[in-house]
Amino acid sequence: FMKRYCQPREWKKRSEDKKGVQDQIDLLVSQTGLSPVATRVCVQRGIDTAEKIKAYLSPALQSLKDPFLIQDMQQAVERLALAKKQSEFVRIYGDYDVDGTTSVALLTWFFRDLGFQFDGVQPDRFKDGYGLNVAAIEKAHQDGVQVLITVDCGITNFEAAQKAKDLGIDLIIVDHHQVDPQKGIPVAKAVVNPHRKDCESD
Repeated sequence: FMKRYCQPREWKKRSEDKKGVQDQIDLLVSQTGLSPVATRVCVQRGIDTAEKIKAYLSPALQSLKDPFLIQDMQQAVERLALAKKQSEFVRIYGDYDVDGTTSVALLTWFFRDLGFQFDGVQPDRFKDGYGLNVAAIEKAHQDGVQVLITVDCGITNFEAAQKAKDLGIDLIIVDHHQVDPQKGIPVAKAVVNPHRKDCESD
């Protein structure tokens, strides 16, 4: 493990800047007080004015866009509201990494406060692999899960999604990974992912 993952690495700059970019970076350094390296990274990511940099580094809640601009957000919320009203059993299924774990924790906190009937599970990375799988769907069915919401996974798990539909489990996929350009999105009650081509949120 140490040999594979802890070797010293050399940072390499991207290809040479286009004409005028260095002047822009120098100006932004003087305007923002950021280091040249941090400013260069911002510019390369399209954060290329002092105002954009300030907004990026000091985000505010009032700057957030309407979450219902995200495709299928309305369907997801309505289905979860119905689950709460009817005391249906909801399972949160998160990937095993950091963003999956924190997502499960956040929804657990939220669902507990609202009085949902629910639990949260995560796969074993060595036995189950990445993402949602058929075995997890079958286990959910055995446990009486009526709504399964994925966090940080699901967008490429077509077989598992189809299994959920076949077993009568309403699947809500919440993911931020890229959509398969050939297959599109899995079958589900809602697919909340800003990478969808039909999503208006950026």
